[in-house]
Amino acid sequence: MKPIRTYFFIADHVQKFDDSMIYLAEGLQSLGLPFYANRDFYKADVDAEYLFRHDPKVSFSDCDIVILSYTWFDYLDEESYQRFKQEPPDGLFNPGRQYKVVYLDPTDGYRTSSWGPYFRNFDLILRAKYNKRTMNPSNLRPWVLGYTDRITRATREHLPARQRSRSLLVNFNFSHPFEHQLRAEVKQTLLPKIGQWLPVNTRVTDKDTSAFTPYDHLMWKQTGSKHHPEYYRMLGSNLANACFCGELVPGLPFDPTPILRGGGKARMLRNLFGVLSRVLGKKRRIIQWDSWRFWETMLAGGVAVHIDLELYGVELPVMPVNWKHYIGFNLSQIDRDVKRMEALGDEILEIGARGRAWAIENYSPEASAKRLLTMLSK
Repeated sequence: MKPIRTYFFIADHVQKFDDSMIYLAEGLQSLGLPFYANRDFYKADVDAEYLFRHDPKVSFSDCDIVILSYTWFDYLDEESYQRFKQEPPDGLFNPGRQYKVVYLDPTDGYRTSSWGPYFRNFDLILRAKYNKRTMNPSNLRPWVLGYTDRITRATREHLPARQRSRSLLVNFNFSHPFEHQLRAEVKQTLLPKIGQWLPVNTRVTDKDTSAFTPYDHLMWKQTGSKHHPEYYRMLGSNLANACFCGELVPGLPFDPTPILRGGGKARMLRNLFGVLSRVLGKKRRIIQWDSWRFWETMLAGGVAVHIDLELYGVELPVMPVNWKHYIGFNLSQIDRDVKRMEALGDEILEIGARGRAWAIENYSPEASAKRLLTMLSK
């Protein structure tokens, strides 16, 4: 029996990393399964061969799975702010095809390209930042940003919990100046109360690259300057790390699009639905909750501090348990949860270790590649 073969389409305009693609390719590589691409792309080390390699003798129609990501259809270069869009590959959805077509959607926000009618053609859309309390198209399934082998390598030399600085690292805005709504809210309401007993470390990583090794320079370039060894040293030496990300929206309406469009009408609707949600006891929901920092923190053995993911509607293939694998706050019960965090005592030291083991078991590249194969087999 032939092994399952996968084909990745990588747009020519993508010159930096596409971690959603790299994540699955590394998983398939760990499983010993062959995969191909329309172009050579991404090196895991200075002298390594490309992870994605083009073989002119293999077409996507020869494979069992074909994978595209959001970067193919709508890609914004973070340095030039130039937006790239292109048509799907010719013949992708030919009648009688024998392969499954998968779309990777880790895009920020709520209503992404996945909501468009064309995307109902995909057999499966893997949607990171999925919220089960919102309207989602029928072929979307919850997924995660996860972590690649690069992050595993970068966080390997973390300190044991008892040797770490007893502090909460708040290290945002390294790669962009935009402040997420949730981060702005917790800065005013939550962090000052945590800081009364667990000092808040707001040091931002220095962007100096003069001491980089050739490997670090390669990763710095391929990740669009997001890779920095000093950042990972900070994750591995502080007890806890703030991982707040995204935007909180009212519990109604089920499709929150009208209250997210911007402008005066959307603000009015948002206020109206906010009042209605509170009257009806509908909890707020988190849009765009996922960030690399959550997974980097876990791999570094630190305590990931976020909001209560399940309470605010987050759905993952396998959910972490609040207060066991991470600490998630109910923003309506801040005083209660801060007291609970403080009362943990030395038990807080174990959360980072449990979170790391949970992430490795459920969301390594290999574990997620296996999960994708299982999903497609069904």
